[in-house]
Amino acid sequence: MLVVLVMRMLAETAAAIPSSGSSSTYAEDGIGRWAGFTVGRVLGLVVLMATDDAARAQLAATAGLVAVVAGIHLVQSRAVRRARPPVRSPGRP
Repeated sequence: MLVVLVMRMLAETAAAIPSSGSSSTYAEDGIGRWAGFTVGRVLGLVVLMATDDAARAQLAATAGLVAVVAGIHLVQSRAVRRARPPVRSPGRP
């Protein structure tokens, strides 16, 4: 619901101030140059953090998959070791 409200606000602002740009352009026109600069930097940081979080999620998913495969390999190798009888050298009882 919040996203819908923000998008509606941006649409009304774009209709009132017809210029190409993002929220930083509208903040600069409405409030001042420092407001436009601040809004632009905040939006840039939000995008940077979102991509960083996506990369971390991908890394965690990959690490989780590696851990599962390693666990399956460990269980299978122990089961194989238990299933084979030990090899005895000749001459020893």
